[in-house]
Amino acid sequence: MRAVALSTAIALLFGLGFSAVGTAAATEAPTDTVVTAEPTEGMTATTDAPAPTDVPSEDPTDSAVPTTEPSTDPTAAPSAEPSAKPNVEPSLEPSAEPSLEPSAEPSAEPSEAPAATSTEAPTPAARTAAEALAAPAAGTAIISGRLIDSVTKAPLAGLSVELGRDVAEDDGQTTPTATTDTTGTFTFTVTERNWYYVEAVNDALGYVRTYVDSLDVLLGENYALGDTEVALGGIISGTLTPPAELTTLLSTYVMAVPVSGSTNGSGSSTVAVELEPGTSTHWDLALVPGTYDLQLSNSYGTTTELWWNSVGNAATRSAAEAIVVTVGTPVYNLNGALSYGNHTIRGTVIDDQGDPLANVRVQAQPATSGSSSYGKTGADGTYIIGNLPAGDFVVQFDPRPGDGSSEFYDNVATVDEARTLSFTNGVAKVHENVNATIARGYSISGMAEIAPNLVTYASVEAESVDGTVTKYGSWNIDDGTYTIQDLAPGSYTVKFTVGSVTEYYGGDTQAEATVLTVPDGDTPDLIGINVSISVATISGTVATPPNTYPQVEILSLDGTKVIATAYTYNGVYSASLKPGSYAARVLENNTVTQYYDGVFSLADATPIVVADGETFTADFGVVGGSISGTVTSDASVAGTVATLFRANDSLNSIRTVTLDETGAYSFVGLTPNNYVIKIATNDTLFAERWFGPSGKKADATAIDLKANAEYTNANIVLTKGGGIRGTISGLPSSYPANVFLYNADHQWVTSVYAYSTDESDQRTWSMAGLPAGEYKVQLNSSGISDWWQNGTSFETATVISVIAGEWNEDVDFAPGVSISGTVTSALDGSAVASGNVQAYLDGQNTIYYASLTSDGRYAFSNLPDGAYRLKFDGYRIGGAYSMQWYTGASDLESATLVTVLDGVAATGINVELQNGITISGTVTDAVTGAPVANASVSGWSGYSASTDANGKYSSTVAEVGNFQLTVSTSAYVRSSETITVPAEGLTSADAQLVPGTVISGTVTAANNGVPLSFVSVFVSTDQQNWSWYNQTTTDYNGNFTSQPLLPGTYYVRYANDQGQYVTQWYNVAATDAQSTAVAVGVHPVTNIDARLTLGGAIVGTITGSDGKPVANARVGLATAPAQPMARMLGAQVAGGELLGIETYTRADGTYTMPPVEPGRYVLYVYDQNHKTTWYNGKSTLADADVITVEAGQTRTVSETVAPLAENETALEPEQTLSNNFAVTEQPADQSIESGDRSTFTAYASGTPLPSIQWQSDESGVWKDLDGRTSTTLSVTAPAYGDPAVNYRAVFTQNDQTHTSDQAALTVLAPITAPAAPGAPTLSKQTYTGGTISWTASASNGAAITGYTVKVYDGSTLVRTVPTGVVLTSVISGLTEATDYKVTLTAHNSQGASTESESGTLSTIAFTAPNAPSTPTLTAIDSTQVTAKWVAPTDNGGTPVTGYTVNIYQGTNLVDTKTTDARTLTFTGLTRATAYTVAVSATNAVGSSPASDRSAAVTTKATVPDATTAPTLGEASVSKITVSWAAPNDGGAELTGYTVRLFNGSTLVETKTPTATTVTFAGLARGIAYTADVSASNAIGAAAASAASAALTIPVTIPGVPAAPTATAPSATEIAVAWTAPTDNGGTAVTSYTVKLFQGPTLVSTKTTGDLSVTFSGLTRVTAYTVEVFAANSVGAGLASDRSAAVTTKATVPDITSAPSLEQASVSKITASWTVPNNGGADLTGYTVRLFNGSVLVETKTTTATTVTFVGLARGIAYTVDIAAANAVGSSAASALSAAVTIPPTTPDVPAAPNVTALSATEASVTWSVPAGTGGSALTGYTVRAFHGSELIAEKTTDAATTTATFAGLLAATKYTATVQATNGVGSSAYSADSAAVRTLPATPAEDDLSEDIENAIVPDTLELTQGESVTISGLDAGEQYYAWFLSTPIGTSWQTASATGTITVTVPASLVGAHRIAISDAAGDIIGWSTVTIAAATVPAATPPATKPAQTAAIVPAAKALSDTGIDPLPFTLLAGLFIALGAAAMTLGRRRGQAGLMR
Repeated sequence: MRAVALSTAIALLFGLGFSAVGTAAATEAPTDTVVTAEPTEGMTATTDAPAPTDVPSEDPTDSAVPTTEPSTDPTAAPSAEPSAKPNVEPSLEPSAEPSLEPSAEPSAEPSEAPAATSTEAPTPAARTAAEALAAPAAGTAIISGRLIDSVTKAPLAGLSVELGRDVAEDDGQTTPTATTDTTGTFTFTVTERNWYYVEAVNDALGYVRTYVDSLDVLLGENYALGDTEVALGGIISGTLTPPAELTTLLSTYVMAVPVSGSTNGSGSSTVAVELEPGTSTHWDLALVPGTYDLQLSNSYGTTTELWWNSVGNAATRSAAEAIVVTVGTPVYNLNGALSYGNHTIRGTVIDDQGDPLANVRVQAQPATSGSSSYGKTGADGTYIIGNLPAGDFVVQFDPRPGDGSSEFYDNVATVDEARTLSFTNGVAKVHENVNATIARGYSISGMAEIAPNLVTYASVEAESVDGTVTKYGSWNIDDGTYTIQDLAPGSYTVKFTVGSVTEYYGGDTQAEATVLTVPDGDTPDLIGINVSISVATISGTVATPPNTYPQVEILSLDGTKVIATAYTYNGVYSASLKPGSYAARVLENNTVTQYYDGVFSLADATPIVVADGETFTADFGVVGGSISGTVTSDASVAGTVATLFRANDSLNSIRTVTLDETGAYSFVGLTPNNYVIKIATNDTLFAERWFGPSGKKADATAIDLKANAEYTNANIVLTKGGGIRGTISGLPSSYPANVFLYNADHQWVTSVYAYSTDESDQRTWSMAGLPAGEYKVQLNSSGISDWWQNGTSFETATVISVIAGEWNEDVDFAPGVSISGTVTSALDGSAVASGNVQAYLDGQNTIYYASLTSDGRYAFSNLPDGAYRLKFDGYRIGGAYSMQWYTGASDLESATLVTVLDGVAATGINVELQNGITISGTVTDAVTGAPVANASVSGWSGYSASTDANGKYSSTVAEVGNFQLTVSTSAYVRSSETITVPAEGLTSADAQLVPGTVISGTVTAANNGVPLSFVSVFVSTDQQNWSWYNQTTTDYNGNFTSQPLLPGTYYVRYANDQGQYVTQWYNVAATDAQSTAVAVGVHPVTNIDARLTLGGAIVGTITGSDGKPVANARVGLATAPAQPMARMLGAQVAGGELLGIETYTRADGTYTMPPVEPGRYVLYVYDQNHKTTWYNGKSTLADADVITVEAGQTRTVSETVAPLAENETALEPEQTLSNNFAVTEQPADQSIESGDRSTFTAYASGTPLPSIQWQSDESGVWKDLDGRTSTTLSVTAPAYGDPAVNYRAVFTQNDQTHTSDQAALTVLAPITAPAAPGAPTLSKQTYTGGTISWTASASNGAAITGYTVKVYDGSTLVRTVPTGVVLTSVISGLTEATDYKVTLTAHNSQGASTESESGTLSTIAFTAPNAPSTPTLTAIDSTQVTAKWVAPTDNGGTPVTGYTVNIYQGTNLVDTKTTDARTLTFTGLTRATAYTVAVSATNAVGSSPASDRSAAVTTKATVPDATTAPTLGEASVSKITVSWAAPNDGGAELTGYTVRLFNGSTLVETKTPTATTVTFAGLARGIAYTADVSASNAIGAAAASAASAALTIPVTIPGVPAAPTATAPSATEIAVAWTAPTDNGGTAVTSYTVKLFQGPTLVSTKTTGDLSVTFSGLTRVTAYTVEVFAANSVGAGLASDRSAAVTTKATVPDITSAPSLEQASVSKITASWTVPNNGGADLTGYTVRLFNGSVLVETKTTTATTVTFVGLARGIAYTVDIAAANAVGSSAASALSAAVTIPPTTPDVPAAPNVTALSATEASVTWSVPAGTGGSALTGYTVRAFHGSELIAEKTTDAATTTATFAGLLAATKYTATVQATNGVGSSAYSADSAAVRTLPATPAEDDLSEDIENAIVPDTLELTQGESVTISGLDAGEQYYAWFLSTPIGTSWQTASATGTITVTVPASLVGAHRIAISDAAGDIIGWSTVTIAAATVPAATPPATKPAQTAAIVPAAKALSDTGIDPLPFTLLAGLFIALGAAAMTLGRRRGQAGLMR
């Protein structure tokens, strides 16, 4: 390395000018560079940090500091990069991150090494486990998320977030809000399971309100919503003033609508405003910058529409003033005053007590149809509803839950009874005093118990018996209680629903449910209506690929019924259902993906068995096969999308994958099926391509994926297409805009819909991936059809040339408006949002069309100049508006002309449409006469109508005339008939529907059995005519169900138009002619299944011999000669036949055959201008090459056809089957009617082509027919009855002839309508109908297609019933006791027969019902039984109106009740008594006989009656006897008694005898005892009796206590304890007397109330005894026996007297003392303590009475104390001895001190305190500094200071030091000398770094890194050196050069950029320096730091350059060394040393 450095120096000296040395090596920062410190890891980003500035410091110095605080703004520009010519180094604070190159703009994505941007809080996905949310507390859930700035992505603190709840009613709860913290995080804790939505609302702060998320929250879960971006917008604000009439709170809102937005709020922003009476309210709204119209009140609220305008607010948007909104510029004073308008309703609502009722929702709803308006009552009960349109209204009052029942004005219960309030357009009207009195509602409550371990929810509802009312209740998940409030009086059933489980109170169905009546007599509210619901849960997880949204279906085990459907949320699902056994499967995109557990069929599924309260966990993993591949192209395919379809449905994708640069894609978890793949290219310019040979959809390859298989080669190559894009301007956003693309042949290619993304009139559109070629573009909108660049037609349109890989830009449209206007309703002024306008060009038969937009506007564009007449049609929900010509004309001739001239638009052509002509009617069941609800009625333009519950409908039509009234439902055969509507309307447009029968089945794939969805199934009575309305589509299970059908014969066809399966007819028929008919009767027809074959595709291109495409050529298929197919079609040769499968070529010559069954085919091309050609270039079928087609595969078959020769005619394919002369198609027999024409066809093949001559045998012999020489013969049938004529064709080729088969022409008898049927036969007459039968009519040549039954009441037709092809029909719903006439009409294809003769149907007169069946009776409890019964089998012809129920006890009638339900409960009965019931039914005629009596049921027994109070008697001094009388047993035999003995309220004892007496023993005297008794039977225990009278046993003196126990707790105490006497004499012991004896001598006596006592003050080590006696209120008892003797304890010794102390030597002291009293126990030793004042010096123990302490210090006063010890313990310490002191000396010598160089002129000396102070406190130190032996300086310090600093020293000079300690006696000797330490060298100046010593030192690298080491060579071994880092000098430390002349120093961590390293020698002189570059330390990572380059950028290239010349660098190296040495010597000699300090 040194040689390289020296050679570089040589290069410099000799001016070789190596480019590597110079500016490239100079990398120091310039003086004007400002470096901004980066944020460290601990820095918290804030939203108000100042923006950084890049202005340089005004006074740059060596230490450039940051000019701003660390930036947290990611948009701040990075600091400037250092220039190439630095001369000053910046000083940096340490940074956690290296600085980066500046980027053009900040990126939202993190880079590999983050720049100095904000330190955002981590996203939830990035948080560590320690930062994860804690588990929520029990019964709670946590919702959290984070708000970040949409631009900077920085967290937003202090923003408000609202949590909304999904509640059906306003429950009065406030909306919870949270405020984001400094990390932008918000958190909600909720305690209620519900659906919640989260929204950030910060209008006043300028942030646009932002929807965060909505979610179904389960308690116990955490919901982390992640980051939500919030945009900073502009603020608009103002005030709203309420209407003057306002009396309560009014909730409204202000809406800002984009200037080109729609009035329905699309793209708009709103803010809610709460208005109080008489007070204006301020509002703020933050908006995305833009231009807006401001709506202060909407048109459909309770106040009139109002838009802001600065010169006066307006009533319409068209008069609004636009507001421009920008960030940072608020718009103020957007004020408005609201008005209720001219149509209002007002009133007061009170409760049934007359008090005002607040918070009642009042609804004014249109009497017919339309939108309702709402108000709410205030605290005073008043309300106002304004802004009502003209029309009729009814008013409904809905109180809050618990406040009462809903009702209508005027105090009625239903809408049908409600009073109507009317308003007239243009007439002001206020309906005052529209008041309501809300009646008290009733309630039903109870408990619905569910297993507590299930997490599920129950809904509870009351349903009225008549089905008109449903009222929901509230269920408490915590305790299972529920309440249904606000029920009106009536009868109800109660339904409980838990998931898929539904139960009723009292039964499984509503019919079985117990009917509850409220109020029930005097009981207004029913309580205790309890149920226990058996519920189980199946739950788990579903692992699915991305972008899929599966659901889980729970099925019956046989798969026929879906029990429950559960939707997944975050992959988790749960379903509640009844306990049982089930199967489960996963659905994804309407496809079954798997069954549990990981299988693909129901047969293989694992059953799931769940019990009540059990949860079964059924997890679904990713199972199934996979398809993968790679998409490649010449360019990047990133952004294209791989899309997966099922082969049966190529319209609805099931998976998508967006591709990256690799193009690899994969679809996993696929079920067995046939799949196709498309690559959607979006705007990438790639042409769309399907996986398959041609890449076209028609021939996409189907992948037959087996179970769990992998298909890995679905590779696709994309090619670039071209693109066209542009804009559309001038169209309102509500107008549609479709752009159509046509090729040069005017063939449609594709189209796109152009959306207005920002609600403006500017739209963009694009078409990509177009093949290169020429195109034309057309814009279509409402009334607009423009070709690009103002072309008026395809011919005049501008051609666009598309080039592959390029966009055609600026294909823009700006349609000019010719006529425009608005269409509104004359009813209420609202926009007519549906309809059309027709413009008739006057004098020409030309009509132009425009559609109405959602805001009622229309426009015609680019109309030719002329006069136009406009026709307007409008539709609304419920019917049509009246058609109108402009203006107000009724017909074309009287319409006002609208002129368009010179392109000047006719605008404002507005009309108001009146309501249409009303039609109404009733739809009934033709068989029963019952009304048909929910039927769809249509037949006129606009919306269809639906029938109500009574079968009635009403609608409007636009004009008078004939209409086809069509009625359809899911259960009846579709009906269609013509009606004529007059100007006054039609009220009898009735229809009678016939119940129909359905056909159903399943369609599956033949190759793998999977169900096929999206297969169209057609049902028809004709094999070839298929009606659209008898079409249905298979579902995801492959199932289908037809529309309802009349009985008859039908044909079924299955067509997969959306996929690749071959069309099939039932039953596995390839053609309609082969299909099997399905016979339909009155019962559903099932299992009409199909297994469709996955077809193959044949595609190709047909070109002429000139290479040009041949358009409109017919391409067809025939079977290959060796493999005839099972088809009855067409011409044929041996082994081959034409199949009739044909298609035509497109303009580009391409064709696509429909999917065909796998097999071998040949293909032909027929075109009138070319020779008929067979594949491959063959002229006949026999010679054609065979095409083999496989399932799901595609064959590309292209063909070239030759032109015809002059005068040559193209041959039909039938004529080219073979070169051999043969007849290829025979004529067929024909049967037609006289006068009809019939055509015979015959073909022959052969070369040359045979000629043809037709012959007939009409004359009896075969004769030629003149001029009949074509392949077809058309003849007219002769008269019926003439002889049959035969025809044949004779073919001639050269001298050969072949004659075809003969074909007969048979003349049929004339086909007419059927003959009239015979009179019908009537049977099985009922009250309302009967059965009609008949015989078949003569068909008259055409099959009977059905019959019509007509029923007449006299001459009035009352019923028309089409029956289909059956011979019987049942009629009902007629009037009882009436004779009806019934006729029949037969139908065939020719029409209807005449009516038959009539038969008579006599209905039976109504009677009373027959008796109901025997009722069942159930005992509810001891006083209630419930009877249930079924309705009578015969109701007598009229509905049963009620039942009478009698209850009997034996033969005695107990009670009679009536009810309209079929269940009844009797109450107040006698317990344990047998009852029976009988029921009779009542109808309008009368009552039935009573039913048979029910089986007897006995009411339940009860617990016995309460026993009378028992009697107590004294049996002995400790016993009491209790006796009582037996009670009534409650209807069940007594099983025993419970007897309780009490002392007051305290239970003493309980006994359970069976007898009526019991004795309690062991009782105490003097206590008043009582007892009670309760009897028991099998039912339970009776209540306890009253307590007996009290009984007390007399008391005496106490008994003798047992001998007491004595103990000696101490030397002076005896403790005595005893037990109470066993007999206290019957009363409490009041005291005890205790006596203490020493031997026989009484020492002391004590009296106590306790059971223990202590005697004290006794003599230690002395024996004592005690005795005790007890006393009570009667007297004292006898004394106890004496206790055992006990001796008091010994004590510790007495305190020793103070010891004496004397000095034994200079370091010893001896203590001595006398022996103390031993306390009653032998002494065991002494403890002696030596003290220095209060400080314990030492402790000794001894058994002697003297002890010596040694090693003591001098000058200290010592004392001692003594403590004696025995077996008991130690005595207290004695008094201290007198003090004794040893005299002091001088201190010990200190250790050698340490010297530290502080700088070039300073050094510090430190030392330790000496080991000994000599017995006297230290007073100070003396320190001396030496240079060699020369004393330089001396300093003294106090005793507390052990350091001294010497200044004024010489730089780079060695010094030593010594120290001396001093105390009060004197000073110690000096310490040994310290080690010699050199002072630091003088700080180098810029002049010290001269050029002559540059690079005199050699760092091992010039590219350094903070904190790492650098080794410097070129030094003298063993010498000391000091390294500096400059510009601001930073020193290191002295180092001694190694044996190789190197030192190693550490790079300061504070430096970065260009710097210099300089080296001082031991004399302090700079001997060399080098320039280095310091890089910031990298952030610690798993990867090791990069290896440093072996040499610097400057030196290595220089050395290499020299070496590359071939010159040996060594001489140059030595010469350079010489120059460097000479220069260094000169610098050393010339440098003058500065001196400082003391010099001697």
